[in-house]
Amino acid sequence: MHDINNINRETFEDIYHRYGSELRNYAIKLTGNEHAAEDIVQQTLMRLVTYEGTIRQIRSFLYKIATDFANDWERDRIKRRAMSIDTKPDHIGGYDHTDGNVQQVEETACKNEDIKRLLNNIERLSPVEQAAIKAIFFGDLGYEKAAEQLNMQIGTLWSHVSRAKDKLRKMMESTE
Repeated sequence: MHDINNINRETFEDIYHRYGSELRNYAIKLTGNEHAAEDIVQQTLMRLVTYEGTIRQIRSFLYKIATDFANDWERDRIKRRAMSIDTKPDHIGGYDHTDGNVQQVEETACKNEDIKRLLNNIERLSPVEQAAIKAIFFGDLGYEKAAEQLNMQIGTLWSHVSRAKDKLRKMMESTE
């Protein structure tokens, strides 16, 4: 257990050297973007520094925070992409709906809405189910690595993922 208020510069540097590149790789897997991953690692470490309280498992804490920041980044990316689709001007300055891409834009907008609903529904899951889903489906870690990072048995992880998927299925069906 670590009392975060007692972490000094040396301890912080140890934490950075021990987990920095691991967190960066994890953030790249979540976002697919190296620049975003760097920002996420920086935000995660800043959260560690500003956190008031006791942390039982620093590694789990860091991964949870990094996952939250990666999800925020993904939500913002989806919003930016949806906004760019909604505001795509033609070459004259108006909106060009004559180029045959209207159906494609509508399909993309529907997919973006589904993604938004899914991300919102994931946030409604319990914290352990959120972490399990994010590690497996967004982290692309595989069950063994995800179980190790989440500090749980692989069978327990399977159970959490299965229950979370069932809940998400029901939530997605109820919000259609």
